[in-house]
Formats: sequence, C-alpha cells, structure tokens
Amino acid sequence: MINRGDRTVKTSNFLRILWALSLFPLALFADELEIKEVIFTGGGFEGREEMEDIVRTEEGDDFDARMVKLDKILITNYYRQNGFIEAEVYDSVAISLDRTTVTVKYRIESGRRYYYNEVIFRGNSEISSVQLAEQFEKAATGNPFDESLLNEAVRNVENLYYNSGKPFVVLDARYQYEQDSLVNVILDIEENETVFIGDIRYLGLDKVQEFIVRRELEIKKGEKYNRKAIEKSQRNIYSTNLFRNARIEIEPVKGQNSQVILKIHLQENDPRWIGVRFGVGYEEERSFGNTFDLTLQGGHRNLFGTARSISLHLTPSVTYDLESGTLHNPQNKIQLKYIEPWIGYTRTPGIFQVAYEQQRPLNSGSFDLWNISFDVNHDFENNHSLNGALSVKYVNELDDKGIDSAMAAKYVTDQSEIYSMTVYWKRDNRINIFYPVNSSYTDASITYSHSVGKVESEARQTNNYFTVVASWQRYQPFSPQVLSFKRWKFTLASRIKMGSIFEIGEHKKIPINDRFYAGGASTVRGYQERLLGPALQTDDQGKITKASGGKLLFVSNIEVRMPVVWIVVLETFLDGGYVWAELEDLHPLDVKFTTGLGIAFITPLGPVRFDYGHKLMRARQDPTRGAFHLGIYFAF
Repeated sequence: MINRGDRTVKTSNFLRILWALSLFPLALFADELEIKEVIFTGGGFEGREEMEDIVRTEEGDDFDARMVKLDKILITNYYRQNGFIEAEVYDSVAISLDRTTVTVKYRIESGRRYYYNEVIFRGNSEISSVQLAEQFEKAATGNPFDESLLNEAVRNVENLYYNSGKPFVVLDARYQYEQDSLVNVILDIEENETVFIGDIRYLGLDKVQEFIVRRELEIKKGEKYNRKAIEKSQRNIYSTNLFRNARIEIEPVKGQNSQVILKIHLQENDPRWIGVRFGVGYEEERSFGNTFDLTLQGGHRNLFGTARSISLHLTPSVTYDLESGTLHNPQNKIQLKYIEPWIGYTRTPGIFQVAYEQQRPLNSGSFDLWNISFDVNHDFENNHSLNGALSVKYVNELDDKGIDSAMAAKYVTDQSEIYSMTVYWKRDNRINIFYPVNSSYTDASITYSHSVGKVESEARQTNNYFTVVASWQRYQPFSPQVLSFKRWKFTLASRIKMGSIFEIGEHKKIPINDRFYAGGASTVRGYQERLLGPALQTDDQGKITKASGGKLLFVSNIEVRMPVVWIVVLETFLDGGYVWAELEDLHPLDVKFTTGLGIAFITPLGPVRFDYGHKLMRARQDPTRGAFHLGIYFAF
C-alpha cells in the first residue's frame, strides 16, 4: 500500500490556489457578466435530464462564481447517489470578447457504475439477520450503489440496538467488490453488554414535585436502556411547560457493566406568567378591512407544584367602519381557563373553560354570551388524536331588536340554550402547518346537541340532533416541465369536506350557530362570506344579503401553489360547493364552482394571502360576479 497523504494535501492546496486565481478576473467583471450558455459534456445516463434540474446556474442569470462551485458539488453528489462512486466533475468558464457574457461548461467523468449485491452481517446474536436486513430495504440487490442510503441503513441498525438495551454497540461497515461493478456490504457488529436502568435521579427540582417528572418518563427503573424512550421522555418533560431546560444523561455504575444511572437535569420556569397576544380578523360582509384584537393574559402554570394551571384572558376587539368612518368595539371577551394535565392516569389533559362575551355588532341587537365547556384530548402514535367535549351556551338579548342572524352567525339566535357533546378525531401528517407539502390531514367529528328556545308563540321548544362533519386534505409536490424553463417545485393542494345534520323526530329549527355555511376566503372563494346557499334576506333587486345556512354541506377545492421568489407564492384554484336547507333538498347540480388567482406572502406569523374568485355559474340572487378575499394562512 502506497502512502500518498503529503502529496495529496500539497496537490489539493495547489488546485485551490489555481481555482482562486482563475476566478479573480471574473470577480472584476461579475456585476457586468450575463450567463450566455450552460453546457454539459460526458457522463450521460438515463437520469441526465433530472440532473440538469438541480443545477442553480441558468442561462440569462447574472454570473456568480460561487454558484458554479455549488453546482459542481451538486452534480458530483447526484452522480455518486446514482451508483457512480468515482464520478468527477470539472468546470470551466469562458468570457466573451466584449466581456458582457460568459459560457459555463461542466465536464463529467462518471466512471464505472456500481450496484448493490448483498449485505452480510457478522457478530449479531441478540438481533436476527432478518431484522437487520429490514433496515437495508432501500439498498436492495440490483439498485445503484448510494453510500448515503447505506449510511442511513447503518444508523437504523444502530437505533435498533440502542432501543434494545445496547448503548455500547460498535458497528463497522466495509465494502467488497465483485465482478467489477457489484458491491457487497459487510457489517461487523460488536454488540457488547445489555444495559439496564439501575436508578433514576432528578436534579434541579424546586417547586415542581418529583412525581410530575416521573409520570412523564417512557422508561422505568429496571428496564432495558432505550434511546427512543429516553428522547420521548425528554419531549414529554418539555411539553409540560414547567421547565426551560431538560437534559437526560446516563452514568455507568462502577463495577456493574450492565447497570447505568439515568440522570435528569432540570431548570424550572417561573410558574407565574403574563403576556400579550395580537390577532387579526377579517370581516368581508361589513367592514372590508382588518379587525384587530388584543389579548391580555396571565396565570399560574404550576398550582401547588402539581402542574395544574389556571389562566385569565381578556380580549377587546376593534374594527373600522368604512361607511361612518369611525372605530367600533364589536366584542369584548373574558375567559377563565383551568387545565388538569392528566386524566385517568394517562397523558390526557382536561381543559375547563368559562367565558363571558359582550357582543355589540354594528347593525344588529346587542347580546351577552356565557359559554361553559370541558374538553379532553389524547394524542396517539402516528399523528392521531382524539378529543371529547361537553359544552353549554346561553345567550341573553339586551334590546327588542333581536339578534341579527348574519352578524352573530357563530352564536345562537332563536334558541338561547344549547347543550352538546362532541367526539372529534384527526390525523395530521403536516410537518409545517403554515406551508404544508407532501402531507395530508384528515378529520371527522360527531356531535349530539339538545337545544332549548322560544318560538313565535313564546312557547319553549326543544330539539335533538346529530351533526356529522368529515374532511380530507392532501398536499402533493410536483415539478412540471413548461417549455424550456427550469422545472418549478409546485404543490397541488386538494380538499373535500362534507357535513350533515340529522334530527331526531320532526324537522325543527336548528340554532343558527350549528348550521352549515359556505362561501368566503376559506371555503368557496368568489362568494362573499357565507353567501352561498339558501337566502335569509334579499335586497330590492332580489340579491342575497343574508344567508340562512342549512343542514347539508359539500365543499371541494383544488389549488396549485407556485413559489416565485423569496416569500412570494402564487395560487390558482378551482373551488366548488353548496349548502342545502334540508337533507331532502340535495341535488348535485346545485353545486356552484368558482376559479381564480391569488398571491400569498410567507411571514413569521403564517401566510397572508390576497385572492380573487370568479363565479363560473352565477345565479340570479348572486350580488356580484366575483369577490376579493384577504386571509391569514392558506384557504386549507
């Protein structure tokens, strides 16, 4: 074996100097140079077109020497990930005689292409070769050799041992070549001692009681060491919001190779807290502007050292009325919230809330609202969660005008008391809820309600009904080829949502806050907020001004989101939907469709978007041909 270490270092340094000197004259003209052409030579194989998509240097762009260097690295990595482990990429730059344009050339020497043959395991006894082979599924026989996939598989094997009581396992992967292009992977395994948790120690506790931390642990004294359980325990501890720092480490026990001490180092948060939260709402029907709300909040997150919390929230809202040119205070809300973090000896928090609201809409009767609710929520594996809720609402009208059903649409009008019980399930695979990509969201709920109110004769009327709602959302990335332009990374977002109200017995009035509505920035764009469906009120020309809502809902959306530059995203969409007053009114041809364009700005608080929707099937009662929308977050 020949040692060429010193020579390699000197040659490498010499090449770096040549690279820097070659770029010096280009740097002098960098602000004036435009890329005329990008040329690729050599290295052809069936993935060549896909390789060109990863290059950042494009014709017509300003020349940037750093981007050329980055492209060289990207091309090299691409070839090596496709089995060309000896691939080398050489770049060159030619400046035009008038020093205005530059031609960038990449010469690719791909070399031989290698393929996986087999994986051989040596030294394993605690974990079978079948289990180990499952970690190498991406490195299947016949696939192009990709060292990054191999490294990922080795890490999976390491995790398998770490989660089976083997924190001191040693893995050594070697390659063996056959028939010039086949690679055997030999994984030598030194399993070492199986380790158990001999003791658990809690360091840094002051006001928080020890049992609060102990119940958050996924691993117990006497169990095998398990890294996954330890990491989950750390996340559980942070989720209590009682600690600003939580660190878990293991310490070997002297003279006992199979025993370790689990040390949990903690730093507590101040249990008392106070804060301010800003929120922005939008009222399309009346104000066509922003509704600002300011929440003053504070509380105690660790009552009696038991992790129970209590908080108070005060929220006034202000809106600007375009017609009168004045500020208006449409709502004030005060809310008391108590959280019991564990229900039934499980990590299932229970939230008890009492809220009082003063509703003073611009053009309707004023009323006060009391709302009492109790919710429990449990998170399961694989992004599933289940929620149950009990609630009671009571509305008190303050004048003789009655409550305007459109301005107070989310509350009760003709029936002043509602007692309800809800079960809600969801599966949320979105990693980024602000800008979801390559993910999905599914949810379903069923609610039983008992409502009490008065009818025209002033007699009390009761109603019992079930409300069922389900939705499915998908976010699929795709990269279409448009003419000769570089492939853009688009997202195809789609949604279907359905809901129905089933009454027990004869048809009666459903409280207006429990009815379905459609139209607006988050359902069917092109229609003003809630103005798609049965009309409650029309103007002199027969145009709808208020919606009555209904008992059956259908909404569908498909949208293409196209990132343009920096924080700007363009949208184009096709929305459809309708609301039927009664279940027997269902007719598929009633569904209305709209299409339109939008632009979204990705901010730290989430996307802020401006959309315009155009009605494709305008009805006589529709007041406009389309509508503008301002929204926080994407429509779905």
